[in-house]
Amino acid sequence: MIWGSTLVLRAVERFPALVYVGSGVLVLTAAKMIGSEQTLREVFAPFEHATPLLYVLVPAVLWAGFVRNHRKLASRIHARLAGFAQRLPEHLASEGGQPTLRVSYLSTAR
Repeated sequence: MIWGSTLVLRAVERFPALVYVGSGVLVLTAAKMIGSEQTLREVFAPFEHATPLLYVLVPAVLWAGFVRNHRKLASRIHARLAGFAQRLPEHLASEGGQPTLRVSYLSTAR
C-alpha cells in the first residue's frame, strides 16, 4: 500500500496533468452512477436530454478546473524548467542554454 501510494505520488509530481485524468475518471463515474440510478431515472424521465447533458458537463467541469488552476500549473512548469536550466553543462549555459551543432568540414586536396 505504501509502495503504491509513493509510486502514484511521484507520478503526479512529475506529471501534474495526471490529476486532471483522475478527475475526469471520477466525474465520468459519477455521471454514470447518477444516470443509472433508478430513483433519478424517474426524475430525469420528463427531460430526455438530462442524461446526455451529464456527459457534456464532464469536459466543462474539467476545463473550469484547468482554467482556475492554470496559473499555479504554469508557475510549477516555469520553476521546473528553471531547475533544469541550472543543471545544464557550462558550455550550454554560457550559450544561453541552446545546444548548438558544430560541424567542421575537412577539405582534402585531390
